[in-house]
Amino acid sequence: MNESGAQFWDAWWEKKFSLFTPHGAFMSLHDSSVLSVALRLDGSRQRHILLPGNGWSLVPYALAACGFEVVVIDISKLVLERVATKASEGEILRYLTAPARSLTKSHSHSGGSVTLVHGDVFSYLFDRQFDLIYEDRLAMLLNERGQAKLAEQYHSWLQPGGLCAIRTINYGLRQTNEGWDGSAVEPLRAQLGAAFLAAGFCEGRQKPLDKVVEFLHSSG
Repeated sequence: MNESGAQFWDAWWEKKFSLFTPHGAFMSLHDSSVLSVALRLDGSRQRHILLPGNGWSLVPYALAACGFEVVVIDISKLVLERVATKASEGEILRYLTAPARSLTKSHSHSGGSVTLVHGDVFSYLFDRQFDLIYEDRLAMLLNERGQAKLAEQYHSWLQPGGLCAIRTINYGLRQTNEGWDGSAVEPLRAQLGAAFLAAGFCEGRQKPLDKVVEFLHSSG
């Protein structure tokens, strides 16, 4: 465990929580995205999902309501405890966006679960592989070395034939007097693509057992 990293993110979340409204301000803007990706899986045999760096999101519980077995790993013990406390209060799906609530209700299925793991994504060892890894805005924050290491870790965690979905936003997009400057956005996407391909991922499935990476980009 990177203790300095854990302390940094605990402090970061503590500051965020001090600004939140009583009802949460959950990271749910793109919650329908992860649900849509997960529901592409063959639920009869592909049920295991990993959410690295989940943060302050209740999406794992929406996925569990759809019958998936979900594991969350985050370096911040504080945020995991807050998520667990909020989930224990019940009726958590009311915090989702309307599209996500609709998806969850229409695909409701028993047998789902959520496991919260306090750990470092760069060093943690799981005793199983996953059918889907869905990561939201973690890899994009790292330098090239960190992205390469993370891609290798995700490749080791992913089941052959599985999908790794990486979501990014317009990080590096900035407004100037002449308009919007997106010159830093495309290089970031190319850098991420190179890291994941070098780790052994494919973009687009050619063979049934390929480990596929898919990059999802949105404004935010």
